[in-house]
Amino acid sequence: KEETNGLIYGLIQSGKTGVLTVTGAIGADEGYRTIIILTSDNDPLYDQTLGRAREAFPAIDIIGKTDFKDADAFLQRIKGGTCVIVTTKNSSLLKTLIENFKKGNVKGLTCLIIDDEADQASLNTRTRRDDGTRSAINDRLVELRKFFEKNTYLQVTATPQALFLQSPNHDFRPKFTVLSHPGSGYVGGED
Repeated sequence: KEETNGLIYGLIQSGKTGVLTVTGAIGADEGYRTIIILTSDNDPLYDQTLGRAREAFPAIDIIGKTDFKDADAFLQRIKGGTCVIVTTKNSSLLKTLIENFKKGNVKGLTCLIIDDEADQASLNTRTRRDDGTRSAINDRLVELRKFFEKNTYLQVTATPQALFLQSPNHDFRPKFTVLSHPGSGYVGGED
């Protein structure tokens, strides 16, 4: 069983979504059978990410959040080969996704989870309570990761402060960081 966390850090509007899709393609080439892309719980951003995933992975089955409703069809697609699942960070959607995986009793899958804007909603906002409880999205992500024997959780953001300020042994603290460099035509906040 193998589980690791990483961070893809890039400047605002510097092409992180492009890096995200290339990373997913590399993950598929490296043998990850399931690639999950988590986006903000904002439909226009979800639609944009889903569209970019469809463009980036023309030969891989893309499963969107509306495809979770039919668990049997979902499982057939999962069992059919490598797939990319694009969903929002919504507690009920993540619960349905987890239930579908469990229902299918699919064992031995490897998973690359790419969390876009990982500092938004994914971290445990109840850490300060020190009572072992987790916030809803964080709890779902922990449960989702436990399903896969091997998973890599890649956090993508331009604002990594909350990720780095977690205690050294925290479940979501990145173990490695990759800096994404913008192209030569990048116009940043200074301009």
